Amino acid sequence: MKTNDSSQLSIFEVIPGLQEDMEKTPEDKIAITKVKFLSQELSTYDEIFRGYNEIRVITYSYALSFIEDIMRYFDRGEVIIGFDKLINKNAAELLALQEFSTNFICHNSYLQKRIHDDEFRFYVLNDLVSHQKIYLLKADDGRVRTITGSANFSERAWTGEQIECVTVCDDPECYEVYASQYETLQLFATAEISKNAIPIEEDGENADELPFFKKIKKENAIVLHDSQNEVKQEYAFHADKLDKEWEDRLKAIKLKPSKDGKILFEIKHIKTLLGAIRKDNARKKERQLINPQFILDFDNHTAVYNQVPFNLSPDATAVKNDIENLIEYMEGFDLFTKDTSRLKTLYWKVLNYLFLSPFIAKLRYEGDRFGYEDRFFPMYMLIYGDSDAGKTGFINLTRQLMFNEKLNSLTQDFFSSKPMTSLKSDVKGCPVLIDELTPTYWKYAKDIVKMDVNLIRERLINHPTFVLLSNDINNVAPELSKRIIVINLDNRLDRTAAAYNGKKINTIRKNIDNALYCEYLRRMFEAVDTLIEEIQKHDDENKDEWIPDIFEVSSKILVDIMQTFGATVPAEFHTFTWFDYMGDSVIGEKATGIIKDEYKHNCGIFRTDTAKNELEIDFSCYDDNESKKKLRILHDELPADVECKIVGTKAVLKLDAIKKHSGINFKKKPFWRR
Repeated sequence: MKTNDSSQLSIFEVIPGLQEDMEKTPEDKIAITKVKFLSQELSTYDEIFRGYNEIRVITYSYALSFIEDIMRYFDRGEVIIGFDKLINKNAAELLALQEFSTNFICHNSYLQKRIHDDEFRFYVLNDLVSHQKIYLLKADDGRVRTITGSANFSERAWTGEQIECVTVCDDPECYEVYASQYETLQLFATAEISKNAIPIEEDGENADELPFFKKIKKENAIVLHDSQNEVKQEYAFHADKLDKEWEDRLKAIKLKPSKDGKILFEIKHIKTLLGAIRKDNARKKERQLINPQFILDFDNHTAVYNQVPFNLSPDATAVKNDIENLIEYMEGFDLFTKDTSRLKTLYWKVLNYLFLSPFIAKLRYEGDRFGYEDRFFPMYMLIYGDSDAGKTGFINLTRQLMFNEKLNSLTQDFFSSKPMTSLKSDVKGCPVLIDELTPTYWKYAKDIVKMDVNLIRERLINHPTFVLLSNDINNVAPELSKRIIVINLDNRLDRTAAAYNGKKINTIRKNIDNALYCEYLRRMFEAVDTLIEEIQKHDDENKDEWIPDIFEVSSKILVDIMQTFGATVPAEFHTFTWFDYMGDSVIGEKATGIIKDEYKHNCGIFRTDTAKNELEIDFSCYDDNESKKKLRILHDELPADVECKIVGTKAVLKLDAIKKHSGINFKKKPFWRR
């Protein structure tokens, strides 16, 4: 590429006469483009694509969000979404691709506007295998540019994240050759995603709206080629689940290739397919008790639970009633032992998280696009402590406040890699409760959390969150505490009080609706839109000065709703921030609690060395198991700046840091107080 000549940026020169030779090419030969090398230099996709008015592209691996970004450079254009696999089993992958592409475009307001204004067109391949990556650029002043090579239409390919071969040619002859190939492919092997296209429903009952089926209706049949021996390719979107769904649906048709590898797909097959889909959906509805579906439409600000739309303009009386019953329920914690104010604060934090949890998936995806870590949007909450602390009852009540029905709880058997992977894709939006989790299954937590990156890659914006309840888990490893909210409940209710409280809880449950949550959702949609805009606006320079705090956004909305409807906001419920859930002081609360308790009752095990800035705590007075338990909690959960080191039965901490976190001065006490 020559930087000193804006009219000639090519590194290739096309050999004349190629077009005529291509028309005579025998079947055992392929078309080649002969070029002359001029230069090689570094460039950005912005420099390569800017300055032209029209773009036409052929690609088979892509990221539609990147296509949207590039389209902003151009007044008009077309994109052919190719495909490297076809029919038999591969028909499922073709249809999955078309469904994914159609739904993305239909749900993207910017793309929709450009299509409706006749500025852009999208096509999907129906038949011919196309591995081409061709970009045809044209300016209104006559300049043209042809881009070929290995780079698909995705951000990874064009931002230097992977090695690509990219060639640029600004010769009109080259443009004409590749434009001819493009037009032939577009005319004979594609179906358009039209301006009248509608989203394909998740249950597939309007699958005949796919471009593939529309073309069959128009032409009565399509002949496809068997390509089951093709090498599998990795797409910029992850379609495994869609592939499997379509593979199962196509079994009803029983398509078989002829001896020459061709498959006839006719109108009758569409009818059979739609009938099979409807039967399958009837079975799915029966499974919704296990896999509830709460779908948030972020473009239209609507919410649907198990196919029933939520009324996001609820009756004011109903909202007030829910608030009053919720506050009354919270007052029941006054009957518990120890610090009831702290207990109520913790449960308000839990409620705030559960209410906002359906927005977590969308925010994880948007945050990832702009470089924000997924730890800002945790999709797990672990609540552990005494068995009579009211954990299960409160979670069930909160979910009832959200969905106006009792949701099933799952046993710990679901907390392993395979069933959790299924739950993450099968459940939509709802916080899933896994009760009575023991260390036996908690050991799978690292592997489970590690797989969550796939949810972002798959663009899943309605996946569930998980609430894990346990009486037996004693500590959380540092690598998990960065991504899991931990709530430690050290409180309980005696049996007499429990009997009284149980009757009261049942009455409250009968009186509540989901009006409060509907009011919350309406306000939350707008607030999340604003938060996403802020995420997009903050660049690398000020990322360290601002975090996308969904916890603060949510708690402010809840406080405002209570005040709007005339309720007195409980003292224990205030604006919670991300730091109240995931900050060092919160994560280390149990560990610092151990230190405070030991210093109060057993201060002889402490030794300070101001010269070395060290605090030493010796747990040798305890039996081996108890000593190891306390040391593990201190090592795993104390803030990083404490620099906790374990030496035998001793924990060695930075003195100034632990003073700050514990609030203890660690002065030597007289012997009668030791």
